[in-house]
Amino acid sequence: MFQNEDPHAAPPSHMEVSEEVRLGRAAFIEERIVLEGMQLNLSGHVATAVVRLRERARRVSSRSAGRNVEARRLHLAGDAAARALTELLPLGYAVLLTDVQVLATEAGEAVVAAVTLLAPDGELVLMGVARTDAGIAEAAVRAVLNAVNRRLAYVFADAPPTTTN
Repeated sequence: MFQNEDPHAAPPSHMEVSEEVRLGRAAFIEERIVLEGMQLNLSGHVATAVVRLRERARRVSSRSAGRNVEARRLHLAGDAAARALTELLPLGYAVLLTDVQVLATEAGEAVVAAVTLLAPDGELVLMGVARTDAGIAEAAVRAVLNAVNRRLAYVFADAPPTTTN
């Protein structure tokens, strides 16, 4: 038992525990990475996806280029998002796009992305999903963000501060 603890004190109430959870959730939401913009530029045989992300006051932009084939555009958008995320994450961490697919359901279309989060202590495969309301390419970016944003609290809590690249 710690020196300053009262052995007769009551355990924390449900309200106190809920408040701790709420405050922890607020800190988690603060760490989320936000999509600021996404462009898909098509020029002849080349397609270029450009993604701009923000985490607090830090902003990054990344691109991915490849063949201008409709089937590849989704992958280019997801890859640009993964590259931008890697720039925002602490040293030793990286995000790789594993797969990205359009999923049609009775409720509408969505994009599902599988990414691998590389960390100093191993790899973790994460899944994310986003509706295609704003377009399929943007949905690919949002699906990648959806996958990673759920794990950010753990990444930022355990990692040393980053330096800008």
